[in-house]
Amino acid sequence: MLCVCHDTRDTLVDTNTVEKSALMGTRENPTFPPRLIVGNRVWTTSGYRDHGPENGSKVDIAPNQGGTITASQENAYTKIIGNLLHTVLWDNSQVSKHYPKEVLCIGRFKSRSEFEEAIKPNGVAELTVGPAGGFRHVRLELEYDGKQQSVELRDGVFWQECVEPIVKKFGCTISTTRLPSKSEIKQGMPSDHKRVIREA
Repeated sequence: MLCVCHDTRDTLVDTNTVEKSALMGTRENPTFPPRLIVGNRVWTTSGYRDHGPENGSKVDIAPNQGGTITASQENAYTKIIGNLLHTVLWDNSQVSKHYPKEVLCIGRFKSRSEFEEAIKPNGVAELTVGPAGGFRHVRLELEYDGKQQSVELRDGVFWQECVEPIVKKFGCTISTTRLPSKSEIKQGMPSDHKRVIREA
C-alpha cells in the first residue's frame, strides 16, 4: 500500500453551506460517478495498513467496510495535484485521511453492493484504448440511482474494477476503438483513424 505524506498544515475547506447544498443536489439529481463531497460515503475492499503521514501516527483500517466523508482539506501537496484530502469516519468509528485515488466513492449508499446495484447500463459502451491497448476513456448510457444519463469515464481502474463487470453482467456490447501508433501514422494511416473491435 502506498504511504503518502499528509502535510500537518492542512486548512479546512469551508463546506458547511456549499456541501450541504451539493449533497442535497446529488441525492435529488444523482450524477455518475458520485463526487467526493462531505456527507457522501466511500468504500474500501482491501483496507489500509500503517496509513497516515510519514512522520505522524499510523492507523490500520479494516477491509470491506464503508465510511462517511466528514471534511475536505487542502495542503501544499493537494494544491500541486489539484485534489483535496478527505477525512473519513469509518463505520467501525476509526478516522483516517485519504486522497481521491485511495477510496471508492459510493454516493449515498451504505455498501459497495448497494452502490453497484444502482448502476444499470444500457446500450453500447464505447471504449477507447491506446495503440498498446491502454485505457483512454469510455462512454456509455446508464441509469444510476433512478436517473438515466450519458457518462464518460476517464478512470481506468474504476472502469475495470467496478463498471466493466456490471456492463458485462447486463450483456451490453463493448465497442473498443484502438487509436493508431506513431509508426502506423508514419506508414500512412491517418492520425484520426480508429480501429473498432466490437464484443458482446
